[in-house]
Amino acid sequence: MHQEMALIGMQTTPAKQEIEQPGATIDMRQINAKLDIQQPSGKLEIDQSRARDALALGNNLETMKRIYAKASELALQGISRIVEKGNQMAAIHQGGNPIAEAAKDWRRTFPEFAFEGPASMDNVDIQYTASKPVIEVQLGGVEYNVTPNRPIHNYTPGKTDIYLRQRNSLEITPPQLDIPL
Repeated sequence: MHQEMALIGMQTTPAKQEIEQPGATIDMRQINAKLDIQQPSGKLEIDQSRARDALALGNNLETMKRIYAKASELALQGISRIVEKGNQMAAIHQGGNPIAEAAKDWRRTFPEFAFEGPASMDNVDIQYTASKPVIEVQLGGVEYNVTPNRPIHNYTPGKTDIYLRQRNSLEITPPQLDIPL
């Protein structure tokens, strides 16, 4: 007896899998910051009333007060001057020309009658008041809009082919018998 076993054949194709992950779609927008600066004008004050007063161009009321305050003193000075000139003319017998001397000293202005205010280099007052700047800030930023993308997945399943590579068989060969017939 001769026996052959059956043989089974298998052919396998492996499965294929492909996965791809695309990056997320990002929509990004920059929002600019805003800066607004305003500088109001400062305030400059110039007071020159004392300088005008020193030039005798000041306040009329103040000038008249000075004149009235000095009037009695100036009147006494005028009387003493007249008395002195009268005494000089009374002494005409001592020689000289008192009339010519009096005419020589005669003036139309009155320098002793000063009604202007005191003169000084600090007569003009200047004052500056600065204004603070107005600063407004609006913060900016970034707006994100992120959309994730789904993965791309391809799958090809594997397969297995099973087939009969060799059939089973049984062969029986009888022995030879020598039998006379």
